[in-house]
Amino acid sequence: MKLDFKQIENELSKIKEIDKRLDYWYGLMDENVFQKVRDKFGEYNGVTPTKRSAFGMQKELIKAIGLFEYSKDVLTSIFIPLKLYDSFFKEFESNPKYTSWYLKHNSKRLLNFFCTTERILDFIEYKDVSSLKLALKELEEYDNLVKQRLSKFPKIIHIKEGDYDYQKYLAIYFQYQNEVEYARLKQGFYDKNPIKSVHTPDNTTEFIYAKYFLFKGFINESIKMLEQDGNDNEIQTQINDEPQRDEEIRTQVNDEPQREIVEKKELTPRINILSDIIPELTASLSNNIIRGQDMLEELLRGNPITGKLLFYGNQNLLIELFLRLHYNSKITNNKTEIMNWLVHNFEYEKKQIVKRINESTALDILNRGRGIPNRGKIICPSQNYPYQNEDMRRKNK
Repeated sequence: MKLDFKQIENELSKIKEIDKRLDYWYGLMDENVFQKVRDKFGEYNGVTPTKRSAFGMQKELIKAIGLFEYSKDVLTSIFIPLKLYDSFFKEFESNPKYTSWYLKHNSKRLLNFFCTTERILDFIEYKDVSSLKLALKELEEYDNLVKQRLSKFPKIIHIKEGDYDYQKYLAIYFQYQNEVEYARLKQGFYDKNPIKSVHTPDNTTEFIYAKYFLFKGFINESIKMLEQDGNDNEIQTQINDEPQRDEEIRTQVNDEPQREIVEKKELTPRINILSDIIPELTASLSNNIIRGQDMLEELLRGNPITGKLLFYGNQNLLIELFLRLHYNSKITNNKTEIMNWLVHNFEYEKKQIVKRINESTALDILNRGRGIPNRGKIICPSQNYPYQNEDMRRKNK
């Protein structure tokens, strides 16, 4: 259905608050475009639309906005046509209410991404409260890490472009960008200051807000819900204890087979590495692990660990190592399983910034060989799993 832009302009002119204008436009788009795409193609994968859903989005946009009739240009992640944008939104670009709305809106799309890659939905489904608490603890520990790293630069959180000492702090900001954005969000900096590059989805500020505020809050609420359900069930069991004794006996008889079924469901990705190379691999790889060295061997033997190991260096060095193990037949997992395992169990530190393993980058290296370091730069060289260039790998396929 084509939107009635005369009516829309009339309604927008009545709305004075910018966040309410954005809510109004987003509601129209959600009903006439986004929901139709979700119905046909499902949700996005958390960050980037699939080719089919992107094509479906384009078709629904043309139907609703008349993309090539009303305007050739649409702006921002909620597809505001240029004419509407100039008339009703542009004047608010430097308004913190405007940029804060986009921060929260765009960050919500990343919540599903974190829930999927961190297996949180699995933990909730199987009522694994202990794993949820471990995930929450890891997120909460980031707060102390930020305080430690920024302790020497207390002013940096409040420095804005145009300030007298802005240039002095610029290099420090880029070195600790994640930590600065976390501290600013926690202290409400963006309630009074507009966010730069707010129209760019998945920027650093959105990523930090999604992970350490939305995602952490989601895990916390999930734990409360599961613990409350457990208390309610415990009370109900006590109330009905006497009448249910026969049922309790039947449950005890059937208990063991049910446990086996539940245990067969893997909650965390595991790696299968040939055991004869694990001592050598552990000793060699531990030189690049700066957090969690004591858990490395357990992890390589396919056992789950608490938290994530921190790899020092570019992520492509770590990913190439496991690609090398794979084409030398030292790992029995497929490449997607290797990617999931790496994302679940490792972070990497580059220039004193801790980052997560990027799924797209990992798959590009594992499946297509893109970004592989040359022989002289690899980590953990070994005759047991020798390096092969692209031509050699192609011949050995």
